[in-house]
Amino acid sequence: MIVGGQPFYGQRLGVVLLDARYPRLAGDVGNADTYETAVQFEVVPGLTADRLIHHFDLEILGLVRQTLQRLASHGATVAVGGCGFFARIQRELREAGPIPFLSSALVQVPWLRMLYGDPIGVLTIDEASLTDQYIESAGWSRSDPVVVQGIDPASLFWHVYFENRDRFEPSVMEADVVRAALHLAARAPNLRALVLECTNMAPFAAAIQSVVPVPIFDIQGLAHFAIRAARRHRY
Repeated sequence: MIVGGQPFYGQRLGVVLLDARYPRLAGDVGNADTYETAVQFEVVPGLTADRLIHHFDLEILGLVRQTLQRLASHGATVAVGGCGFFARIQRELREAGPIPFLSSALVQVPWLRMLYGDPIGVLTIDEASLTDQYIESAGWSRSDPVVVQGIDPASLFWHVYFENRDRFEPSVMEADVVRAALHLAARAPNLRALVLECTNMAPFAAAIQSVVPVPIFDIQGLAHFAIRAARRHRY
């Protein structure tokens, strides 16, 4: 005997997305072709990148919790964040969320240091806004040998996501991200691994790795790691 009660099944991985209209390339956290498993998306109504990063307010915690509850009600057993700056509420949702919430690629930094050594690099959309509050919520600190590099605020990449534009030239976006990665590598010539804070950078990860040849980690990889752990298959 099996019991139903909902209209669809099998989407055990949930993705909490910003309320956005920019294009989502394959590899992006908001494109279903990115994933090796069935996925369900839920948008946090009214929550843009600009609001989350530049105008954070306590209402956001409740909105994300409600979004996680919707995902859980449709069968999700784990969820990931659609923006690395969700790290700010990692601890609160660990205690009060209905399902485990892997808020940000930034939570990988501590164990990457154990695996690869120092320094670890972090490529972020907004270096100035990645304050101690976000970093400490992700489990590391400014005193750790981690090199943080932001995207140029004058770049197309920066403007697309903070202005919520509905179109862009992929080649220009790729060039913006690669340029930032090269700046990071110049600052840390002995770089051991790189974390992409921004969930929209992953479509350009191969281009980054072609000029900065180190292991690259993002939230998409963490999503696959988590869902495999949550539902093991027989060998």
